[in-house]
Amino acid sequence: MLIHVYVRQGKLSAALSRMDALLQKSPGNRPNPALEKFRSEVVAALVKLKQGAEKQK
Repeated sequence: MLIHVYVRQGKLSAALSRMDALLQKSPGNRPNPALEKFRSEVVAALVKLKQGAEKQK
């Protein structure tokens, strides 16, 4: 899946945008637990990355 490629390349914002689009397009807005879990992991990684960048300033 392209989302995994984005994550491996460090393109976390792009991965997050793609996941949000997929979650919105899911039929009947049914929950997708695996994708939602992966999304929360990407959000956590993005927060850590931003916090690390702020500490370096």
